[in-house]
Formats: sequence, C-alpha cells, structure tokens
Amino acid sequence: MGERALTEVQYAIEATAGVTITATRKLLKVVEPMKVDRVPSFPEEDFAARAKSLRSWIGQHMVSDTLTFNEAYFEMLPFIFSCGLRGGVTATTAATGVTGNIYGWNFTPSMVATNTPDSFSLEKADDVVNYQCGYGMFERINIKGTINQGGEVSPVVVTGDFFAKEWSSHAAADIAPIEVFAINAKLAELDIDALWTNLGTTPMTNTLRAFEYDILTGLHPKMLGTAAKYFPIHGEGIIDVTLALTFEGNALASTEYGHFLTQTDRATRLTLINPATLISHGANSQLVIDVFGRWREVIPFAEEDRGNNLFTLVLQSLLDPADYLITPDMLAVNVDCSINAA
Repeated sequence: MGERALTEVQYAIEATAGVTITATRKLLKVVEPMKVDRVPSFPEEDFAARAKSLRSWIGQHMVSDTLTFNEAYFEMLPFIFSCGLRGGVTATTAATGVTGNIYGWNFTPSMVATNTPDSFSLEKADDVVNYQCGYGMFERINIKGTINQGGEVSPVVVTGDFFAKEWSSHAAADIAPIEVFAINAKLAELDIDALWTNLGTTPMTNTLRAFEYDILTGLHPKMLGTAAKYFPIHGEGIIDVTLALTFEGNALASTEYGHFLTQTDRATRLTLINPATLISHGANSQLVIDVFGRWREVIPFAEEDRGNNLFTLVLQSLLDPADYLITPDMLAVNVDCSINAA
C-alpha cells in the first residue's frame, strides 16, 4: 500500500515545451491531492429502459492544479518564476562565498514582447504509484507573508496555479533533496517611491505587518483542433498584479491614504533577505519584487491588534507612463539563491 511517508513531488524544466522528461529536482512541500484532468460525459438519452445513460465518453484532457509551499524557500523561486513570468533566464554569479556561490536570476517580464516562459514536467509519487504531467506552466502566482507578533515563525507562503497536458503513469526518479534556505516574512523590507527610477529609496520604517502579491501571468493553454485530446500550444496574455498590504496605523500609513485620494503614482519594492545564507555561502539569498501602480483602496482603522490601529492597502499595477516608449515598467522580479539551474 502507498505510504504517506514515502510520498513526494518532483519536477524538471522541459527542453522543449510539451515534451515530458524525467524529474531532476525534488520539491520540499506537502503533496496536494491530484485533481482530475478529464471530465467524462454521461449522455442522458432514451433507450427504452429506466436508466439515464447507456454510455460515457471523454472529449479532452487538461490538468488544472495547484502547488502550495506553506514554508517557501529561495531555491524553489527559479522554478516558479521561470515557468510563469520569463523563461530562458541564465543565472549569473551574484556573489562568491567561502563554500559556494550565490546566483542572480532576473525574471522581469517584457511588457511589449514575448517572454517565452519555460514549461515543466511534474511527478507526484509514493512507493507504489507515480503520476506525471507535462507542459506545465503557472497562470497565477501568489506570494504572501504575515509578520507574527509572538515568538512563532513568520513563513512566506507561495502558491502557483498551473495548467498541464494530462496525468499519466511514469517511473519515478530517485532524487536527493538539496540544501534550502527559508524565506522569512519578518525580514521583509518595503520601500514606496513616486518614480520607478527612485525604487528602493524611501523605506516604510516600522510600518509593514503583512503583504500579499497576486500575479496573473497571462499564460493560458490553447485548445485547438489536433489529433490529441490535450492542448498543443499556449499563449501569453496580459500580466496583472495586485498587492495587498497591512500597515501599522502611523504617519506613513496616513501619507499613503493621501496618495490614494489623489491617485498618485507609487513604485513599491519589497525585499526579502536571508542572512542565514551567510553561514554556508558567505553571501545572501534574496527576493526583490518591484511593482508600479496606484492604490485601489486604502482603509484606515481596518483592523485592531492589541490596541493598535491597522490600515489595509491594495495596490493595482499600472504601466509606468514615464518610460513607455523605451522600456515599459510595471513588474520586476529578481532572485538571488544558491542554485544556478531551475
């Protein structure tokens, strides 16, 4: 019988989109239940019997599923972003450490050209069965963290909604897990400026309580007429970002309420650094997310915590009009971590 203790999720970046390959890296996460990749039809017909149907059939296959990392780590970010925002990224040495290097990844998508995201093959297995799907891509990426007010940890949760061709049985690869470094919401630093060119220069000191990025990547499968029941190609659509924040009710929060009333441009930068990486590599892992937009809503006194008033803020992404004809800016994602291959 299949044992939960021997259950795993593994993946590989495909060399050619849709050509499924054996997994090359293990993911550290809880395995979600598999969602079915096909919906049978049971036609209700009249055939001189007291039954609804006499047959069933399946018209097409498509995986629509989710990967959730309840305690996300830096080394899984290249997988998520390369298969959601921008593919073909070559990692460069960001810093040289005593026992290893930290590698820099730039996943900033173009707003006016093709980004050609990578696709993945995914395996879910235990000691009895293994199921694999290919041509996987993330259509939605959610990143959130709450700074807990007690002594407990403050993990960052990363969720990726993905589509893929179909599930099939496959022999599982034997892969050892790699060393990983947790992303800590307590170490989040937020800057908000008026101009994209000034990103990261105005810190929201003693203000940030929680954050949540919801990134719609625009990726979608195209069901077209072919000899197979799964989609043959994908498309790239509009990228959209919503950033929800919880602020301590202070003067900085009040200032942002004023920017909501006047609909002022806001260039936000969230930086998550991991000093623990210094122990192994002599350099830091980090995630930096830049979003340009304007406040969709700012709610003073939205919540109360132990006598402290909190503000809720929601930023809607917009294309920066200041640099529209050269390099349109709206979203930028950079990752530094200990791996140089997703």
